[in-house]
Amino acid sequence: MVIPKKIGVIGVGHMSGTMIEGWARLGDDMPRFYLSPRGAEAAAALAERYSCEVLKSNAEVVEASEAVILAVRPWQAEEALKGLPWRRDQLALSVMASVKTEVLKPLVAPATVARCIPVTACVYGESATTLYPDEPRAKALLAALGPPTVLEDESAFDRLSVHGCTYGWALALIDEVRRWTEESGIPPETARQHVAQVFRAAATMARESGTPVAHLVDELASPRSFTRMGLEVLRRENAFAPWQNALDTIRKQYDG
Repeated sequence: MVIPKKIGVIGVGHMSGTMIEGWARLGDDMPRFYLSPRGAEAAAALAERYSCEVLKSNAEVVEASEAVILAVRPWQAEEALKGLPWRRDQLALSVMASVKTEVLKPLVAPATVARCIPVTACVYGESATTLYPDEPRAKALLAALGPPTVLEDESAFDRLSVHGCTYGWALALIDEVRRWTEESGIPPETARQHVAQVFRAAATMARESGTPVAHLVDELASPRSFTRMGLEVLRRENAFAPWQNALDTIRKQYDG
């Protein structure tokens, strides 16, 4: 499937901006972007950097585009999207976390609706993106930002999309470990790069190895090892329970 060449953005902000930055990696194959006027400062910056065109209204964005990224605040969706000149041949690709397909469809009819949750690593082509449903144009667009995980069940999409938040929490954990490392006397950039590589190495093992992750942990945490010693402290302090609680909290938000 060929990537749509004319993409509109309704709701110009941090997430949609990082998506555009990720698509800029396509070089000469980068789509043309049409931006809504809200978020004027962010839109102007994107227009200057990537030759995007800022239009006068959301209606003009829809008229100009083959696919439209929906990135407004969830509570602004109806006001921003209803009554626009949507077409049957258009894709409306929502990045609004908690707005269900049944809500979106009447707002953008007769356009085709798809939902996705990317993360900001899309600027490096490394996003962990969820997509529902398996819409060819959406999948082609998102593949340029990192391999999407496609779900055919919307409830499964919502459960897996919780990990868009896990991504942020993982960065917070990396920063805590970086801070400790720096305070131990390691130069700041060395601390940042090495700690990031440690987490990347762990993620690579979890993703690429056919061994269950729990077994990988057991292999590292052998008796009397330093890894085992630290893991026992974490388990004694019940350090993993707050992560489960945080995941449950966000899932409830998706469940409504």
